[in-house]
Amino acid sequence: MKVYEDDQTLAFMDTAKDVDGHILVIPKIHFKNVLDCDEKHYVPL
Repeated sequence: MKVYEDDQTLAFMDTAKDVDGHILVIPKIHFKNVLDCDEKHYVPL
């Protein structure tokens, strides 16, 4: 289920049955891995 979407980001609910309320947020720009992300697209919490 899609929670949020804009031109740069997509957020959707995790479909795993063992988690409740877990949301995955991904950039719409392709990166080979998380180490290739710049600060605009990856902000650790």
